[in-house]
Amino acid sequence: MKAIKFIGFLLFVYLFQIIIVSRFAFFGVKADLPLIVTTLFAVTYGTEQGFLTGFALGFIQDMLGGIIYMNTFSRAILGFLVGTFKESVLGTEETVAVSAVLVATVTNFLIELMILFYFFGKPMASPLTLLITLLISCVFNSILSPVLYPIVRYTGRLVAE
Repeated sequence: MKAIKFIGFLLFVYLFQIIIVSRFAFFGVKADLPLIVTTLFAVTYGTEQGFLTGFALGFIQDMLGGIIYMNTFSRAILGFLVGTFKESVLGTEETVAVSAVLVATVTNFLIELMILFYFFGKPMASPLTLLITLLISCVFNSILSPVLYPIVRYTGRLVAE
């Protein structure tokens, strides 16, 4: 039952991303709910839950439209890294959560660039375009993370029951 609730929540996150959030873009850049949810689960529940959440959300993204295994790989690594580094950072979960989303956005951006360039041979955009895209993405994700944090905590407790 726990797995069904968890997968249902992750499907809801993905559908909310493609139906609602994708409509709000600034210069073609939109918030990344799967990244935010992966990061918040990793900060709140640790390395293992962050890895599993990232893997599941990335797999859903890849299976329902995307480059196969790119999101699965990058989200799983991101969830693991955030969970690992959260344990070594001092502070309460609330203060760490928002800053972790900001750092995770930059980290995921770099991981995806490397995957696209080295594994798929995709050329990189100009440095200015990459920087603007990264900054807008950081702002969007940082604004949404405090809103999503209580939802992630509540969902984590539901899944644990």
